[in-house]
Amino acid sequence: MRTRFVGMTSAVVSLVALTALAFGQISLPVIASIPFAFTVQGKQLPAGKYSLQSDSGNPSIVVIRSESQRGTPLVVQTTMAQTENPSDQAKLVFDKIGGKYFLSQIWPGNGDEIGRQVPEKRAEIHWLNTHESVSAGMPQQTTVPCSTR
Repeated sequence: MRTRFVGMTSAVVSLVALTALAFGQISLPVIASIPFAFTVQGKQLPAGKYSLQSDSGNPSIVVIRSESQRGTPLVVQTTMAQTENPSDQAKLVFDKIGGKYFLSQIWPGNGDEIGRQVPEKRAEIHWLNTHESVSAGMPQQTTVPCSTR
């Protein structure tokens, strides 16, 4: 009975470890100097230097902290994103529509094919649906390179 319990415990621990890897955790802080104001899930943030890091207990939670201004960090719920072209360069991807930037993706670099996708909130979806460029085609994507600590 004891051997069976140890075996089950090992299996559960292994499954938890593999799940954390599969969901793409941004383990190191990613630092970016963003040269424009941008929106994250309905919240407008000014241009500046930001750090982004996943929550150690829940990799789908990303905490965004301004390094150039004091204030409460922004906690963002994300989903997993995957690419077929991993890069060694950490980067943030913004959708640009009508002069407004929306944080869309976070890529940790280091050749990792797993990143984080920032789902759109109602205010962003409304902006996207009412802006002229949506009918003209897809939003432009702007990439901001990041560094890691």
